[in-house]
Amino acid sequence: MNETTPSRIDRVMMIAGAIAVCAGFVLSLIGIPMAGGAKGLAQSYFFAFASVATLTIGFFGLTLLHHTTRARWGFPVLRIVEAGGGWRQILFVALAWIPVAFVWREALYPWSNPEVVASDPILQFKAPYLNDARWIGFSLFAFAFMAWMSYRNSLWQRKEDETGDKKWRDLRTNWSSPGLVAFFLIGNFLYTDWVMSQDPHWSSTMYGILFVVGGMLAALALTTLVFCSQTKKAPFARVTEPWLTNDLGNMLLTGTMIWAYFAFSQYLIIWSGHLPEYIPYWLRRSNNGWHWLGNTLIVTQFFIPFLLLLIPKVKRVPALLGTVAGWILLMRFLDFQYIVVPTYREQMAFQPLDLGLLMLLLGLWAINFGNSLGQSALIVDRLPKGHVQEPVTDHA
Repeated sequence: MNETTPSRIDRVMMIAGAIAVCAGFVLSLIGIPMAGGAKGLAQSYFFAFASVATLTIGFFGLTLLHHTTRARWGFPVLRIVEAGGGWRQILFVALAWIPVAFVWREALYPWSNPEVVASDPILQFKAPYLNDARWIGFSLFAFAFMAWMSYRNSLWQRKEDETGDKKWRDLRTNWSSPGLVAFFLIGNFLYTDWVMSQDPHWSSTMYGILFVVGGMLAALALTTLVFCSQTKKAPFARVTEPWLTNDLGNMLLTGTMIWAYFAFSQYLIIWSGHLPEYIPYWLRRSNNGWHWLGNTLIVTQFFIPFLLLLIPKVKRVPALLGTVAGWILLMRFLDFQYIVVPTYREQMAFQPLDLGLLMLLLGLWAINFGNSLGQSALIVDRLPKGHVQEPVTDHA
């Protein structure tokens, strides 16, 4: 296989990010007059922030999963995963969170408005949890935890690259295993705070985990898309084998099934309970055009990738697998819109500001992603000792 052409995926991501920033800035300027004032601007920005934050947090979860399991599929794509969920990206998300926390908090969260709380007994009852100090404090704690864990794992990975000492691998596993448990707990409460509390009269025990799983699926889809686009270039060409793309495809299939399970479980629990304090969530998403998006996502986010990823050839051919991964990533952003936006926008309608701010933040994220990729070798050139690559059979 010809490896004379080196991969410049870091530059590609930075150039694509710069283009997205420019396009997003223009779209945002066009969309601001249509947003309906400062509150509409806050809502569009929050959708963009939540989407980018969920992608980053999903990448962080993948790094913990890799260091915990040391699965063979993780080594060739580890640098990509680290670039998406590393401490630089977490700090970027923390900076993007500042307008939500300190500029538009009262516009987004009814419980943060003293006048609203004073006239609402339910919000008064929830005040020990839904209050500004605890909300801000927990978010800062979550950012600090993720940035610290990501920095330490990255540092230990590079020390192992330099020395070959197994103790650095063991350190990552010993810290990432409980860290993965903490990640799911923190993620659950984080999305309860950020997203679910915008509708403080409604609650769901599945909500936070649905976001965490969706974020990890989006991160895995982008990882697979980036890898599959570089399989004919060095250094990715020398590690591209059927077992690797098959593993990545099976991970995407598993993630899609887990996402569908949690999404359907939340719907089934609310539908079977049929209690007035829970059903408004689905009523808003079953009227005024939102039902078209919801019904479409059942097919496009679940059935299409699910059926395609059952085909062995799709998981063995990088071009086909990358196409499916790109499709899943696009559907994840549509699903984020379906979950987040109906909370404060009754009628489904295209808002240029939504897309503009999303492109703006994603563009900045991509620039940071590319810069992180360029900081070190694109491949972790070390597999677990005793690892043997076995061929993938057609029935896999």
